[in-house]
Amino acid sequence: MLRRFLSPSFDVETVNDPFRALKLIHESIAPFAAIVSAGQLRCMDGLAFLQRTRESSPHTGRVLLTAAPDTETAIQAVNSGAVFRYLSKPCRPETLLAAVVAAAEHFRSIETERILMEQTVRGTVAALTSLLAIASPPAHARGMRLRSYVGPLSELLEVPDVWDIEVAAVLSQLGCVSLPASLVERMHCGQPLDPAEQRMVDALALGAVSIIEQIPRLAPVREILRYQDAHFDGSSAIQPSRTGRRIPMGSRILKAAGDLDSLLAAGMPVALALGNLGSPAGHYDPDVLAALHDKFGPGAEIGVQRVRLRHLQAGMVFAADVKGPRGLLLAARGQEVGPVLINRLRFVWDTAILDVEVSVCTQGEYRDRVS
Repeated sequence: MLRRFLSPSFDVETVNDPFRALKLIHESIAPFAAIVSAGQLRCMDGLAFLQRTRESSPHTGRVLLTAAPDTETAIQAVNSGAVFRYLSKPCRPETLLAAVVAAAEHFRSIETERILMEQTVRGTVAALTSLLAIASPPAHARGMRLRSYVGPLSELLEVPDVWDIEVAAVLSQLGCVSLPASLVERMHCGQPLDPAEQRMVDALALGAVSIIEQIPRLAPVREILRYQDAHFDGSSAIQPSRTGRRIPMGSRILKAAGDLDSLLAAGMPVALALGNLGSPAGHYDPDVLAALHDKFGPGAEIGVQRVRLRHLQAGMVFAADVKGPRGLLLAARGQEVGPVLINRLRFVWDTAILDVEVSVCTQGEYRDRVS
């Protein structure tokens, strides 16, 4: 009856088993706009069922249709956020249709706002990344190298919200815009720093946090950046202090990836660099270290090709630093080629430099094997 009544206005799926319904909702490619449930189901209370649907479909409008209205249950249903409309049987068809229409419109408004906000945030991150590429190629390149580590590590460790961790890796270098260019380049090459310079570098994490403080929906990214230098055993001086698994997983991954990249930048072979991360013990999450060995241990090298600068294409990644006359750094190892960088090379440097051959690889190859 419900299918016949609602089908003129909606695409309707009907299920008479709550566990099959939960499976259907979980496996659906797109979320349902509205879910209507009876108050009593087989082996499950209707309110409990609707509460469980929030795990897979948090923004769906939920309607509870019950033959035994109960004020306390109604209050609990609404206050818990699990139910958008609470209707009593018998229910007039037009009343039910109005409730489902309202639930669907509520869902669409939330989804529209979510998509718009997501596009805004992603656009802001892309803009910051492009500006960093112009202002400090070595810092941008390090951020892209870190992303090439943390993405595969997060997937291997089955960490949710990989996007947050990858964004944190790229934006972790934003604070470099406040450092002298010579210092950033020395960091990029893994050269030793004096105590004053090291203090400036140690403040980079909080500098990045302050830059993105006002960007909405980046709270998880800020949390990752805030603790990216924390030691797993609590031996670091990060304040406020956290230890062990109280440190965000993204921070633990970024800490190991950043230190590995610094060792490789100093010219250390990958096998030796991975071995050095285990000493002194306690600085890293053991699970992250194990994943790092599994993913980036000795193995096949990147497939590198030589191309002229004028033939660069978006999506390529520099496998080695590119320097112009007088040692000017044009692009850094690990830096991804994009429209901004291509235009910068075309309009700032002359034809002779654009004829120089450089080493590049594809983005996928760089992500699969960093060496």
